[in-house]
Amino acid sequence: MTTQASTDDYLTNLLSGSTTFPKIAADFDNESDCFDTLRNAAKTSLDSFDDYLAFYNTCLKTDSTGTVETFVEDNASRMLKNMVLRDSQAGRRYHITTAAELNHRIEAFQSINVEHVSPRSVVFTILEHLVDAKDDPERIYELVDALFTETPDLPTETIELLAQIRFAAAMQSFGSDMVVLNPHIERFFTDMPDRRQDDDRSADDILEAAVNTPYADPEKVGLQQTGLARLEQPDLDVVADYLYLNGRDIVERYRHKSRENPWRGELQLASWQLQTLVNCFEDRMSDERVLRAKSYQKLASGELQSSRQWQSQRDPRQRPDPNFMGAARDFISAAEYIKPIDANRYVKYMSRAFRSQAVAVRQPDRGWGPARGWESSRQLHETAIGVLCQLDSEFEEDKTLQETILLALSSHKFRGNQAAAVAAFEYGDLDRMQDHIVETRDHLDRMSTDVNEDLLYTLDELAEAIRLEDAREFDAALRCYRNVSSPHFSLRKREALVEIKQKLVSGSEDAALKKADDVFGSGSPVLTAVQVVAGRSGSSPSIKPPVMENLSGVDPNTLWRFATFAHLVSSTEGSDMAISAEMRELLLDL
Repeated sequence: MTTQASTDDYLTNLLSGSTTFPKIAADFDNESDCFDTLRNAAKTSLDSFDDYLAFYNTCLKTDSTGTVETFVEDNASRMLKNMVLRDSQAGRRYHITTAAELNHRIEAFQSINVEHVSPRSVVFTILEHLVDAKDDPERIYELVDALFTETPDLPTETIELLAQIRFAAAMQSFGSDMVVLNPHIERFFTDMPDRRQDDDRSADDILEAAVNTPYADPEKVGLQQTGLARLEQPDLDVVADYLYLNGRDIVERYRHKSRENPWRGELQLASWQLQTLVNCFEDRMSDERVLRAKSYQKLASGELQSSRQWQSQRDPRQRPDPNFMGAARDFISAAEYIKPIDANRYVKYMSRAFRSQAVAVRQPDRGWGPARGWESSRQLHETAIGVLCQLDSEFEEDKTLQETILLALSSHKFRGNQAAAVAAFEYGDLDRMQDHIVETRDHLDRMSTDVNEDLLYTLDELAEAIRLEDAREFDAALRCYRNVSSPHFSLRKREALVEIKQKLVSGSEDAALKKADDVFGSGSPVLTAVQVVAGRSGSSPSIKPPVMENLSGVDPNTLWRFATFAHLVSSTEGSDMAISAEMRELLLDL
């Protein structure tokens, strides 16, 4: 056991070079324990950030197991966030007060080869934390504005991102009164850095180049930002164009994954920017752009609420759970806004709304509808197919739109059949399950994008497990179930039931009774059935719905026949051979 004094000695010797991290780790249970102990000591005893950084650098150089590297890569941006917001012990000890200091520390971490720290990762981690904490936009504005008391000598991405956040927070805080907002607009122009020092074109030439650059080219946003930075006087039209292009680019990067996924804080910024655009600059945009901006804002909101494909350095335990139902509402609103001007996007966004709701209804903690929500999921995909077929006849002259509709149909048929296969498993219907697996694979070949096939492979494994159960090959069936590792299934009770069957067939009745009691518990028809089969007096089971909740792979008709018979015979002494034999068959068929 180490004392504070010995830990401080370790730290001093490590930084002086008189020992190494692996040598110190030899005195601990493992390198992880050693690193945690030294890190906690460093936060309280080292006098400066430079010493704190030197500690990490020294550990990284002799890190043989990757323990230190993994920690630093996963947490560096959050460390710097804490130093800006003073949210931790180290954050308060080595606090950051200016943008220049923040930029210097980002570069300091990069200098010791920490790859995952960047202006984007740090600034958007700061914004993400503030938004999640429900901080008022005015307070966010004040926090970011305070950093501008000293800025780096050279134009940096750090300043560009901080200027964006400060401006968006001001727009959120002070409404649409342009008299109030004008000073903030002027500061936005003043503080936006010109990061293309080698490009000697004028502001007008660069802005014209931005207009002529395709939307899919990331240079379009960069050119607009440079043109804005070079204007001698603020131009509200240029601001409106910049807000639209930047917000649009973030959303499209998330949709298409064509470039690095945006940070969660980046999507939060995009949502703010697009709201600002509509609230403050609507009169400077065409009707079409207004609708596109409203649609993109809803997409950003939906993307924030749905899956976690954005980047984040928040502790995974503190990240919000996905809200697919809320996302579905956002996506259907995005579709509604875009419909008058872009039927292709209307179809895509509407399809996304159906897909999100189909995920929402079969979330493990909800299960809206039969078969833990998978039956509802299947029905939603069928409804989407019905809507798309109506659109197909409405727009039969538009070949491009026809192709979009066909791709969306393939997606819903694939997902609908997959959901139907899961529902069939929940009901223990092997024939229907296998039919839907075949249909799912047929539609997989027609999908336009890569699809994760993990669930499909899991369904193959589960179909084989059911087949083996039906053949009463319980050892092999149990191996199949234990091979499954999927968040979509809760197989604990199914595995236990197969194990009970296995033990009864092998004559291990006491072991079967123990397993039934441990997993299903007193009052379960399963425990009663095993007691009767074993020739014991049966305990009275509960047969009030839901009976044997969370037991997958059971035909409801078979379940009720089994449960009611177990309830009926629970009052017997367990010595009737005919009753015991019938109870055994019903249990093995369950």
